[in-house]
Amino acid sequence: MKRLLCLVMAVMILLTGCGRQGNSTQLSKPEKPTEKLSFSQVENLSENVMNFSAKIFSHTAGENNSLVSPVSLLYALAMTANGADGQTLAEFEKLIDTDMNKLNSYLAAFTTNMPQSSKAKLDMANAIWFRDNGFTANEDFLDINRNYYGAGVYTAPFDDGTVKDINNFVKDATDGQIDKILDNIPPSTVMYLLNALSFDGEWEEKYKKEQIHDGTFTAYDGSIQTVKMMYSQENRYIEDENTTGFTKDYKGGNYRFVALLPDENTDIIDYVKALTGEKLTNLLNTQSCTVDVGIPQFESNYAAEMKDILTDMGLGSFFNPVGADFSKLGSAQYNLYVSSVIHKTTLTLDDNGTKAAAITLVSQNEGAAAPPEDLKTVVLDRPFVYMIVESQTDIPVFIGTVMTIE
Repeated sequence: MKRLLCLVMAVMILLTGCGRQGNSTQLSKPEKPTEKLSFSQVENLSENVMNFSAKIFSHTAGENNSLVSPVSLLYALAMTANGADGQTLAEFEKLIDTDMNKLNSYLAAFTTNMPQSSKAKLDMANAIWFRDNGFTANEDFLDINRNYYGAGVYTAPFDDGTVKDINNFVKDATDGQIDKILDNIPPSTVMYLLNALSFDGEWEEKYKKEQIHDGTFTAYDGSIQTVKMMYSQENRYIEDENTTGFTKDYKGGNYRFVALLPDENTDIIDYVKALTGEKLTNLLNTQSCTVDVGIPQFESNYAAEMKDILTDMGLGSFFNPVGADFSKLGSAQYNLYVSSVIHKTTLTLDDNGTKAAAITLVSQNEGAAAPPEDLKTVVLDRPFVYMIVESQTDIPVFIGTVMTIE
């Protein structure tokens, strides 16, 4: 009979672990991958990840704010694909345009080399929960995900106590900002895979009181909103045939905030749907010049079932009760398929920094005697796209839209 493999993802804050949680037995705790790889040791797959990021994001286009972590989704899907075979594995490798060995190594290198400082850091935790009564996880599958993803492994009876354990893990890891991801566990579910990714950063220069003023934001529905607008001067400008924008560093320069403002005559939903990995890469090739910028303070909370999006992207057999092949994942008597992919994110942007799923903070030096001749201006006073980018790889860790101010 077919059994369900549920894939669960959340953007989380902080990494936690303990020996035993409620009725869940910890077989290994979440930690850094045991494969310590540098980028010089692996094939450069930044272009592959950028293409995947653009595809995921383009499918989220709509009238409401969106916020996804392509990196979180990719890690959770890759862990799952390590248990796939046949057509199911082939679909995933086609989507990523590489094989699992190369992807595992690249993602292990990304994790190992994530820049960290007290002022700007990216934290990640991966975990696998599987049912302890009647299901046996494949040790090769678990070892790959331990070695390359640092996945913590838990076995549990999948009862109400397990729901509490998983939700406590989520709540603890997000510092309470995401308090739960499960309400119950269906009887046919035998495994959950979970990725937690959080960014916490301060701007290179925090805003001063005189740089923050009341302003207006024209939402996608045409309504005018009063906002706190933060003004600064930046030095990296973005422009193409239908976009202007800028980048702003977090402390240390290892991560940066990227804003993309479509032209007024370009519908932002159409703009997002048309984004490609190549376009995003080209937009990150910025110009050096002075830019007067304005960023509204905002919050974003996003939750989505990704099943239809991923099916449309080519992973149909992942979710097919008849056609899925996860024979490398566990007990041969079970034919597994993915029943659900849940993605939750949260973000707060204000004058102090970026926290939770994402945070944005801007700095401005006022009082220049005269503006430079090449001065550009980009004020985010209408719907825009934003990213938090890891500077070494140019990979967007988070990417979203602001259609209205929340």
